Amino acid sequence: MEDESSLKISITDDGIGREKAAGLKSKSATHKSHGLKVTSQRIEMLSKLNSAKAQVYIIDLKIDKGDPTCTRVELVIPY
Repeated sequence: MEDESSLKISITDDGIGREKAAGLKSKSATHKSHGLKVTSQRIEMLSKLNSAKAQVYIIDLKIDKGDPTCTRVELVIPY
């Protein structure tokens, strides 16, 4: 729980990170992910139903040297 009126969900993807993935994607753009689009649409519907604004944060994590490594997504959903 984020506080008494909202739930916080944190998901860490231990992949290569969005920055490196974007570099690879530019070389072979055959796959198109719809995950973020679908999640955003669902959060928008949830916000309309509850008249409270849910929030999504996408955080690019870096290792000590500053190199991109993985991604964390945080959803904050009021209830």
